[in-house]
Amino acid sequence: MTSLAPSDSLPVARTVRIAGVELLVGPGVFTPAPETESVVAAVLELLRDVRRPRVVDLCTGSGTIAYAVAAARPDAEVVAVEASADALVWTRRNGERLGLPVRLEHARALDALPGESGYDLVVSNPPYVADSELDRLTEVEARNPHSAMLAGDDGLAVIREVEQTAWRLLRPGGSLVVEHSDRQGRTAPAVFTPRWLDVADHRDAEGRDRYLTARRP
Repeated sequence: MTSLAPSDSLPVARTVRIAGVELLVGPGVFTPAPETESVVAAVLELLRDVRRPRVVDLCTGSGTIAYAVAAARPDAEVVAVEASADALVWTRRNGERLGLPVRLEHARALDALPGESGYDLVVSNPPYVADSELDRLTEVEARNPHSAMLAGDDGLAVIREVEQTAWRLLRPGGSLVVEHSDRQGRTAPAVFTPRWLDVADHRDAEGRDRYLTARRP
């Protein structure tokens, strides 16, 4: 990571490189972790045979997944949704810096893109830390905004919102990819098994449960 000199009106930024894109992060936004690279790889694999794919990234934060997909697939239509106005400052800065045509929307996952549908893939790296686990975070993890990490008593509150919104946004046969903690390899997929097809959990490069995939009927 390298420090960048800020202008008078912008907060101090540092750079992180994830999934082939260099991003600015700083106060108010979650710092992406290397584990998310496995999520991006899964997204690109699912889109491999889809021409001009339409993709939504819910809980985009700094835009890590959205910009990585847009960079790898210039033919894609990518929409990035974020609930935090502070985080969106960084999402916009990254878009301007990278010059990638990602549409940004300010909304909670549950309320995202009303009236829209027909997307090929929805992806999300949502908050997934249980409220009771806050004191177990490392010092580095705890520096992130709590709103970007905490998700209710069981850590699944926002994942449940993602499930509802993805169902509404996806076309029949569309794909879903959701990152979760390494302790949610069973509980996170269970949110999707009642009505989704091909629900499967996957491990990251370190061999830890990390993300799930599913397909809309």
